[in-house]
Amino acid sequence: MQDPCSIVRNRGMGEMLRYILKETCEDFRDVNPRLEHNYCCGAGSGVINYGPPWKLVRMESGRTKMKQLKATGAKIVIAPCHSCHKTIEEMIQHYKQDMHVMFINELLVQTMEIPDALKVVKEPKKENSE
Repeated sequence: MQDPCSIVRNRGMGEMLRYILKETCEDFRDVNPRLEHNYCCGAGSGVINYGPPWKLVRMESGRTKMKQLKATGAKIVIAPCHSCHKTIEEMIQHYKQDMHVMFINELLVQTMEIPDALKVVKEPKKENSE
């Protein structure tokens, strides 16, 4: 779980996000340090939009973040923020890690159980009679 500045530091929603993940995931592994002490992804304040010349700087500054994520042994990283998602995705590729980054809504959709009463039932096709 990446703790984005805009969601965790500014809005204090870190525990709420973790509650959702713990209820959704079979094997939730938290990072250390976490919440407002979690390491920054390095893309904040618009740095992600500075273009290709700054990408290597972001990758190098993300080395600590990548070590932190790798230490969990997790294969999926949840990043609720678009900037964090993009940067962590790029870091996974740059550092050749066996991980995948997802938004929290992707995880929720993949793990959602639809009650039978809400499932769409397809009616059999009617044959045309002539």
